[in-house]
Amino acid sequence: MVRSRDGRGPYDWMLELSAEGWAWEFLRRNAYYRREYETLRDADRVTAARAALHWGLLQFSDPDVDARAAIVFWSPVHNQSVLPLVTAGDGPNALNDVKCKVSVLEPDDSLRRHILYSCSGLFLQLSVRGEGDLSAVRYMIDALPEHSSDRKLLALRRLADLSQHKRLRPEMYSRQRRGPRLARILQILDSFDKDPAYRSVARDVFGEKRVKEEWDNLRDHVRRAVVAGRKLTQNGYLKLLG
Repeated sequence: MVRSRDGRGPYDWMLELSAEGWAWEFLRRNAYYRREYETLRDADRVTAARAALHWGLLQFSDPDVDARAAIVFWSPVHNQSVLPLVTAGDGPNALNDVKCKVSVLEPDDSLRRHILYSCSGLFLQLSVRGEGDLSAVRYMIDALPEHSSDRKLLALRRLADLSQHKRLRPEMYSRQRRGPRLARILQILDSFDKDPAYRSVARDVFGEKRVKEEWDNLRDHVRRAVVAGRKLTQNGYLKLLG
Protein backbone atom coordinates (compact mmCIF):
# COMPACT_ATOMS: atom_id res chain seq x y z
CA MET A 1 0.00 0.00 0.00
CA VAL A 2 1.39 3.39 -0.97
CA ARG A 3 2.22 5.49 2.07
CA SER A 4 1.82 9.24 2.44
CA ARG A 5 4.45 11.49 3.97
CA ASP A 6 3.00 11.07 7.45
CA GLY A 7 3.34 7.28 7.20
CA ARG A 8 -0.37 6.64 6.75
CA GLY A 9 -1.78 4.92 3.72
CA PRO A 10 -4.45 6.64 1.61
CA TYR A 11 -7.09 4.18 2.86
CA ASP A 12 -6.08 4.09 6.53
CA TRP A 13 -8.77 6.63 7.46
CA MET A 14 -11.33 3.91 6.80
CA LEU A 15 -10.15 1.92 9.81
CA GLU A 16 -12.04 4.38 12.04
CA LEU A 17 -15.38 3.92 10.26
CA SER A 18 -18.51 2.70 11.99
CA ALA A 19 -20.51 -0.12 10.39
CA GLU A 20 -22.64 2.41 8.49
CA GLY A 21 -19.53 3.98 7.02
CA TRP A 22 -18.16 0.66 5.78
CA ALA A 23 -21.50 -0.25 4.21
CA TRP A 24 -21.63 3.09 2.42
CA GLU A 25 -18.09 2.77 1.05
CA PHE A 26 -19.03 -0.46 -0.71
CA LEU A 27 -22.48 0.65 -1.86
CA ARG A 28 -21.19 3.86 -3.43
CA ARG A 29 -18.90 1.77 -5.63
CA ASN A 30 -21.86 -0.13 -7.08
CA ALA A 31 -22.20 0.92 -10.73
CA TYR A 32 -25.95 0.24 -10.80
CA TYR A 33 -26.49 2.36 -7.70
CA ARG A 34 -24.53 5.22 -9.23
CA ARG A 35 -26.56 4.96 -12.42
CA GLU A 36 -29.87 4.95 -10.56
CA TYR A 37 -28.78 7.91 -8.44
CA GLU A 38 -28.15 9.92 -11.60
CA THR A 39 -31.41 8.79 -13.19
CA LEU A 40 -33.56 9.68 -10.18
CA ARG A 41 -31.78 12.71 -8.77
CA ASP A 42 -34.45 15.00 -10.29
CA ALA A 43 -37.40 12.67 -9.58
CA ASP A 44 -40.07 13.52 -7.01
CA ARG A 45 -39.28 12.60 -3.40
CA VAL A 46 -41.76 9.73 -3.15
CA THR A 47 -40.55 8.01 -6.31
CA ALA A 48 -36.90 8.41 -5.33
CA ALA A 49 -37.52 7.22 -1.76
CA ARG A 50 -39.26 4.07 -2.94
CA ALA A 51 -36.37 3.28 -5.27
CA ALA A 52 -33.84 3.98 -2.52
CA LEU A 53 -35.42 1.29 -0.32
CA HIS A 54 -34.17 -1.28 -2.82
CA TRP A 55 -30.66 -0.35 -1.66
CA GLY A 56 -31.53 -0.31 2.04
CA LEU A 57 -31.72 3.48 2.15
CA LEU A 58 -34.45 5.97 3.06
CA GLN A 59 -33.18 8.34 0.40
CA PHE A 60 -30.43 8.39 -2.22
CA SER A 61 -27.05 9.78 -1.21
CA ASP A 62 -24.41 11.15 -3.54
CA PRO A 63 -21.97 8.29 -4.33
CA ASP A 64 -19.17 10.78 -5.01
CA VAL A 65 -19.10 11.73 -1.31
CA ASP A 66 -17.16 9.36 0.92
CA ALA A 67 -18.20 8.26 4.41
CA ARG A 68 -16.37 11.10 6.13
CA ALA A 69 -18.88 13.64 4.79
CA ALA A 70 -21.80 11.64 3.35
CA ILE A 71 -25.34 11.96 4.72
CA VAL A 72 -26.67 8.39 4.58
CA PHE A 73 -30.04 7.48 6.09
CA TRP A 74 -30.30 3.69 6.29
CA SER A 75 -33.63 1.94 6.50
CA PRO A 76 -34.28 0.66 10.06
CA VAL A 77 -35.25 -2.66 8.46
CA HIS A 78 -31.63 -3.16 7.41
CA ASN A 79 -29.81 -1.24 10.12
CA GLN A 80 -30.68 -2.51 13.58
CA SER A 81 -28.67 0.33 15.15
CA VAL A 82 -31.32 2.91 14.23
CA LEU A 83 -32.73 3.98 17.60
CA PRO A 84 -36.55 4.43 17.82
CA LEU A 85 -37.65 7.30 20.08
CA VAL A 86 -40.88 9.15 20.84
CA THR A 87 -41.33 12.82 21.63
CA ALA A 88 -42.40 13.55 25.20
CA GLY A 89 -43.48 17.17 25.27
CA ASP A 90 -41.54 20.41 25.28
CA GLY A 91 -38.41 20.67 27.36
CA PRO A 92 -34.66 21.36 27.25
CA ASN A 93 -33.00 19.32 24.54
CA ALA A 94 -29.48 18.27 25.47
CA LEU A 95 -28.67 17.56 21.82
CA ASN A 96 -29.06 21.11 20.53
CA ASP A 97 -25.42 22.13 20.80
CA VAL A 98 -23.65 18.99 19.62
CA LYS A 99 -20.39 19.41 17.71
CA CYS A 100 -21.17 17.17 14.75
CA LYS A 101 -23.28 17.37 11.63
CA VAL A 102 -27.03 17.04 12.24
CA SER A 103 -29.36 16.10 9.37
CA VAL A 104 -33.14 15.62 9.48
CA LEU A 105 -35.24 13.58 7.07
CA GLU A 106 -39.03 13.92 7.11
CA PRO A 107 -40.54 11.37 4.69
CA ASP A 108 -43.76 12.48 3.02
CA ASP A 109 -45.58 9.22 3.75
CA SER A 110 -44.31 8.44 7.26
CA LEU A 111 -45.27 9.35 10.82
CA ARG A 112 -41.63 9.15 11.81
CA ARG A 113 -38.87 11.67 11.36
CA HIS A 114 -35.24 10.64 11.15
CA ILE A 115 -32.28 12.45 12.68
CA LEU A 116 -28.72 11.60 11.68
CA TYR A 117 -25.70 12.64 13.69
CA SER A 118 -22.50 12.17 11.72
CA CYS A 119 -18.84 13.02 12.12
CA SER A 120 -15.82 11.69 10.20
CA GLY A 121 -17.37 8.34 9.34
CA LEU A 122 -19.18 7.78 12.64
CA PHE A 123 -22.99 7.75 12.58
CA LEU A 124 -25.93 7.70 14.98
CA GLN A 125 -29.43 7.58 13.48
CA LEU A 126 -32.66 8.20 15.38
CA SER A 127 -36.19 7.39 14.25
CA VAL A 128 -38.56 9.74 16.09
CA ARG A 129 -42.32 9.30 16.40
CA GLY A 130 -44.53 12.11 17.65
CA GLU A 131 -45.14 15.80 17.16
CA GLY A 132 -43.18 18.85 18.19
CA ASP A 133 -40.12 20.83 17.24
CA LEU A 134 -37.27 18.33 17.28
CA SER A 135 -34.95 20.96 18.71
CA ALA A 136 -37.27 21.71 21.64
CA VAL A 137 -38.69 18.40 22.80
CA ARG A 138 -37.74 15.69 25.23
CA TYR A 139 -37.19 12.18 23.93
CA MET A 140 -38.18 8.83 25.38
CA ILE A 141 -37.08 5.41 24.23
CA ASP A 142 -39.78 3.80 22.12
CA ALA A 143 -39.17 0.32 23.56
CA LEU A 144 -36.42 -0.99 25.81
CA PRO A 145 -34.08 -3.51 24.16
CA GLU A 146 -34.82 -7.04 25.35
CA HIS A 147 -31.29 -8.40 25.17
CA SER A 148 -27.91 -7.06 26.21
CA SER A 149 -26.63 -7.83 22.71
CA ASP A 150 -29.35 -5.73 21.07
CA ARG A 151 -27.68 -3.14 18.87
CA LYS A 152 -30.30 -0.59 19.91
CA LEU A 153 -28.91 -0.77 23.43
CA LEU A 154 -25.51 0.25 22.11
CA ALA A 155 -27.17 3.04 20.13
CA LEU A 156 -28.86 4.22 23.32
CA ARG A 157 -25.49 4.34 25.06
CA ARG A 158 -24.07 6.33 22.18
CA LEU A 159 -26.97 8.76 22.40
CA ALA A 160 -26.37 9.25 26.13
CA ASP A 161 -22.66 9.77 25.46
CA LEU A 162 -23.45 12.30 22.71
CA SER A 163 -25.73 14.15 25.10
CA GLN A 164 -22.92 14.35 27.66
CA HIS A 165 -19.86 14.99 25.48
CA LYS A 166 -21.54 16.78 22.54
CA ARG A 167 -19.75 14.74 19.92
CA LEU A 168 -19.59 11.22 18.55
CA ARG A 169 -16.62 9.76 20.37
CA PRO A 170 -14.59 6.98 18.69
CA GLU A 171 -14.46 5.25 22.09
CA MET A 172 -18.14 4.36 21.63
CA TYR A 173 -17.50 2.65 18.29
CA SER A 174 -15.49 -0.54 18.16
CA ARG A 175 -13.22 -0.95 15.17
CA GLN A 176 -14.29 -3.36 12.47
CA ARG A 177 -12.16 -6.47 13.02
CA ARG A 178 -11.92 -6.99 9.28
CA GLY A 179 -11.09 -3.32 8.74
CA PRO A 180 -7.58 -3.75 7.25
CA ARG A 181 -8.85 -6.46 4.87
CA LEU A 182 -11.89 -4.40 3.85
CA ALA A 183 -9.73 -1.33 3.23
CA ARG A 184 -7.39 -3.40 1.06
CA ILE A 185 -10.36 -4.78 -0.91
CA LEU A 186 -11.60 -1.24 -1.54
CA GLN A 187 -8.16 -0.15 -2.67
CA ILE A 188 -7.97 -3.09 -5.08
CA LEU A 189 -11.48 -2.38 -6.39
CA ASP A 190 -10.55 1.24 -7.09
CA SER A 191 -7.38 0.20 -8.87
CA PHE A 192 -9.24 -2.49 -10.84
CA ASP A 193 -11.79 0.13 -11.91
CA LYS A 194 -8.95 2.15 -13.51
CA ASP A 195 -7.21 -0.84 -15.13
CA PRO A 196 -8.76 -4.35 -14.91
CA ALA A 197 -5.45 -6.15 -15.53
CA TYR A 198 -4.51 -8.07 -12.39
CA ARG A 199 -0.80 -7.33 -12.79
CA SER A 200 -1.45 -3.60 -13.12
CA VAL A 201 -3.60 -3.71 -9.99
CA ALA A 202 -0.92 -5.59 -8.08
CA ARG A 203 1.73 -3.07 -9.14
CA ASP A 204 -0.48 -0.18 -8.11
CA VAL A 205 -1.31 -1.64 -4.70
CA PHE A 206 1.81 -3.61 -3.72
CA GLY A 207 4.59 -2.08 -5.77
CA GLU A 208 6.75 -3.36 -8.63
CA LYS A 209 9.30 -5.05 -6.38
CA ARG A 210 6.77 -7.29 -4.62
CA VAL A 211 5.08 -8.12 -7.92
CA LYS A 212 8.37 -9.38 -9.36
CA GLU A 213 9.09 -11.47 -6.26
CA GLU A 214 5.60 -12.74 -5.40
CA TRP A 215 3.54 -12.53 -8.57
CA ASP A 216 1.79 -15.91 -8.28
CA ASN A 217 0.57 -15.21 -4.75
CA LEU A 218 -0.35 -11.60 -5.48
CA ARG A 219 -2.29 -12.56 -8.60
CA ASP A 220 -4.48 -14.90 -6.55
CA HIS A 221 -4.80 -12.28 -3.82
CA VAL A 222 -6.00 -9.65 -6.29
CA ARG A 223 -8.41 -12.05 -7.96
CA ARG A 224 -9.99 -13.09 -4.64
CA ALA A 225 -10.21 -9.48 -3.51
CA VAL A 226 -12.03 -8.44 -6.69
CA VAL A 227 -14.54 -11.28 -6.29
CA ALA A 228 -15.12 -10.46 -2.61
CA GLY A 229 -15.40 -6.76 -3.38
CA ARG A 230 -18.01 -7.29 -6.06
CA LYS A 231 -20.13 -9.31 -3.64
CA LEU A 232 -19.87 -6.57 -1.04
CA THR A 233 -20.84 -3.84 -3.49
CA GLN A 234 -23.82 -5.82 -4.80
CA ASN A 235 -25.65 -6.73 -1.58
CA GLY A 236 -23.03 -7.85 0.90
CA TYR A 237 -22.70 -4.30 2.20
CA LEU A 238 -26.00 -4.76 4.06
CA LYS A 239 -24.44 -7.57 6.11
CA LEU A 240 -21.82 -5.10 7.34
CA LEU A 241 -24.62 -3.25 9.12
CA GLY A 242 -25.45 -6.30 11.20
